[in-house]
Formats: sequence, structure tokens, C-alpha cells
Amino acid sequence: MRKIAIFLFMISSLYSEMPPQWVFGINEDENYIYGIGSAPKQNSFSRQLRVAKMLARASLSENIKVQIESKFEKNSGSKMEKDISYEVIQTSKNVLKYLFVKEYWISGDGEIFILMAIRKEDVL
Repeated sequence: MRKIAIFLFMISSLYSEMPPQWVFGINEDENYIYGIGSAPKQNSFSRQLRVAKMLARASLSENIKVQIESKFEKNSGSKMEKDISYEVIQTSKNVLKYLFVKEYWISGDGEIFILMAIRKEDVL
């Protein structure tokens, strides 16, 4: 009975009227790359959670790509080489082992939002 009460308390603490700032893409910690995923309320909470995590991973991978391309462009560009363009695409499944769910939020209508993160030093 105690475990059920703790679980219900944890779930109820995820519900709140006002969404956290990260739901809108506002993240102030420069040490991480973030991805946000959401899924509308479904019959199966585990399926809803899986979908939100999958979308958060996809969002995070896009943000990693932008960070890497931006860093490469910043470090390799010079005024003398204006007409030369570079394209570097590299993928690695090993990066995924460093991902973690940083926060959850459930809206009043049951939609779940997940904030996934990875430390920049684990990627760049």
C-alpha cells in the first residue's frame, strides 16, 4: 500500500497548471544539448511514454547535428576560402548511451512532455 501511495504522489507531482519553461524550448544550461518530445494522452501510459521518448531522441539528434555542423563551420571557415564548402556527416550509436531523461511534465489534458539531454562534452 505504501508503494502505491508513493507512486500516486510522484505522478500527481508531474501534473501542474503552468508548463515549465523547457516545454517552450527555453533552456538556460549551456552544458547540455536538449531534445523535447511529447505524446497525447493514450490508453496505455507506457506507449505514450515510449512515443514521447522516441520524439525527444529525434529532436535531440537534430540538435546534436546542428551543434556539430555549427562548430565545424566556426572552426574551419576562413576569409580566403569563401567558395569552398564542406559537408561532414557522421553518426554514432555510441552517443545514445549518454542520453538521459532530465524532466517530465504532464499537461492538464494528459499530454506528456519529456526533456532529454546529453552533456556537450559527451558529443563534441
